Amino acid sequence: MQMEGRGGTQSLTNIKIRKHSEEKVAENKRAKQTEIQLTTDPSIYYQTNEVSESIENMSSKNDMATALIEAFKNEEVKQILYGYCNNMIEDTKNKLETKINKEVQKIDTKTTDLEERIVALEKLADDCEQKSRSHNVIVRGLKVSEDYTKSIVNMMNQGLGISANSQDIKFIIKLTLKNEAEGTASVKVSYHDRRLRDEVYGRRLKLKGTNVFISEDLTITKSGLAFEARKYAREIPNVSTWTMDGQIYIKDAENAKPRAIHKKSELKPAPTSNNKQF
Repeated sequence: MQMEGRGGTQSLTNIKIRKHSEEKVAENKRAKQTEIQLTTDPSIYYQTNEVSESIENMSSKNDMATALIEAFKNEEVKQILYGYCNNMIEDTKNKLETKINKEVQKIDTKTTDLEERIVALEKLADDCEQKSRSHNVIVRGLKVSEDYTKSIVNMMNQGLGISANSQDIKFIIKLTLKNEAEGTASVKVSYHDRRLRDEVYGRRLKLKGTNVFISEDLTITKSGLAFEARKYAREIPNVSTWTMDGQIYIKDAENAKPRAIHKKSELKPAPTSNNKQF
């Protein structure tokens, strides 16, 4: 097949061959440009160098590990490393012990302070409770009766020589105490007037020989301490004890000065002075 054109007649075969040749040239040109671009792109070299350095580092680490393994096989190196590690451990241990001891000391100080505060608060509470009992006395050895108010009034009038009547008594409570003799009873008596109560307690020795005893209405803590004081007085010659206004007193000798007792550890002979007086 032939075509007529400006330059004459050309065949389709020649046109196809020429077109194919042009496409081949263009493809070869693009290939060369790509090759030039790859050759001149610095990132390619950078990536290649990074991989190379990574390989070199791995190789260096392997060499170091091998060197360390070989070093550990040397007895002198072992002794040096063991000594260093032991020194580090001992130093760390000492630092920890010092720190722990300081913390323990702080805790002990706080604990001691809290214990002292608790003791002080307990004493304050006990003193307040004792004050609330300041109008009371305990009477032991009364004959069992249906009317203890009458028994107390008779005791005051006849036994103590105090002019009184039932109106002076605020209340009476029957108590159940240990070691009470058969047919006897104990009561707590509360008076309206504190002065009358003090007068009753002050004349308690007038009842000596009647098997009736008057004592202060003490708290549990003070009652226990008074019991220990009486026990101490029985064991030590010439020692006497009594209570007054809720306070326990000890007299170490007949001519000694009375001293107040606040705790059991104080139940021992008072220290004597070695200073001579002229």
